[in-house]
Amino acid sequence: MSKSSWSKKADSAWYEYQHRIWQRCAVCRCPGVQAHHLITKGQKLTAFDPENGIGLCPEHHQGSTFSAHGTPEKFIEWLEKNRQKQYEYFQTNRNRHGYSLTEEYYKDAYHKLKELTRIENETDPSISQKNQCYSR
Repeated sequence: MSKSSWSKKADSAWYEYQHRIWQRCAVCRCPGVQAHHLITKGQKLTAFDPENGIGLCPEHHQGSTFSAHGTPEKFIEWLEKNRQKQYEYFQTNRNRHGYSLTEEYYKDAYHKLKELTRIENETDPSISQKNQCYSR
C-alpha cells in the first residue's frame, strides 16, 4: 500500500476514534459531535495523535458566534479555562512540524488508532457511534 493510502487510512481511523470517545460536545454537551483537530491536521506529526482532538457540535465547531473555526482566539481562551488537558496539549505541540514522513509513520498511526478504538469498544460497547447533532 502506498504512503498516500496509509495516510488516508490513518485519517479515517483518527476520526473513527474521536467519534468513539467524544459522544457530546465539549462546550454545550450536545449529544452529537464533529471531530475537531486542536492542531491543524496540516501539521502531520500531530495529525493522527489521539490526544489532538475534541468533540464539538456543528455550532461550536464551525459557527460564527463562538467556535473553533469561527473565533479561534476565543476558543483557545475557552480551552484554557475549561479543558486544561486539551489546552496543555495544544500549547505543547502546536509548533511541531514533520517533513517527509514515511509510509511506515502513517501505517503505525493507523494501527495504533484502530487498536485504541478496539479497546474503547470493548471497554464500553453501549456507547452509540452516531455523529448527528440534534436541534437545540
